[in-house]
Amino acid sequence: MNAKIYCLGGLIMDDLVFRNLKPKGIDLIHIKYMPHFNHETLKQYAARLFKHVNLPEKYQLLGVSFGGMIAAEFNKIRKAEKLYLVSSVSKVNQVPLKLRVAGLLKMHRMIPRALMNTPAILSSYLFGVQRKKDLDRIKRLLTPSDAEFLKWALEGILKWKNTDVPDAIRIHGSNDKILPCNSNVDYLIKGGSHFIMVNRTDEISKILSTNNEE
Repeated sequence: MNAKIYCLGGLIMDDLVFRNLKPKGIDLIHIKYMPHFNHETLKQYAARLFKHVNLPEKYQLLGVSFGGMIAAEFNKIRKAEKLYLVSSVSKVNQVPLKLRVAGLLKMHRMIPRALMNTPAILSSYLFGVQRKKDLDRIKRLLTPSDAEFLKWALEGILKWKNTDVPDAIRIHGSNDKILPCNSNVDYLIKGGSHFIMVNRTDEISKILSTNNEE
């Protein structure tokens, strides 16, 4: 019987980000995000989503970027057998200072809907991609994103208070400009950007398979 890994994506409303991930002997189960409440904290949202998903008693969990923060909150409610954090952080002081300062200045509230839904403007720099194929993938991934959910999630990240360090398997790109890599990484994807879940999937698939070998 295949192992099952439940997956939480980044600020994307569907499972496109996981479609190129093909770990051997593993079934990936995408957890779809629910609509948020306006004044809900990230911790409160994660608790409500955890209850809604109704995970089995024993489960493996993978979180990408924003999804890694939700995964860290899930793990506090019920510890996962294996927790994978990809291109993410696990506690508040790992959020880059520049983002925390932006939060204090409320800059995320000034991001217009048009900019949120036009990723090509900053894709090359932020996501670290140059090939047209990858730029097209980003456009397909971000187009379905809901602007209000994105604004809420950004504020939730900037106000996140988690200080617990989960027992997690961390996978990170060495050239991630959105959430730069720190020293507490188990698997470093050399030259990888914040986009590794889509364009470095062979390496990530191998890591997941290796960690599930009996």
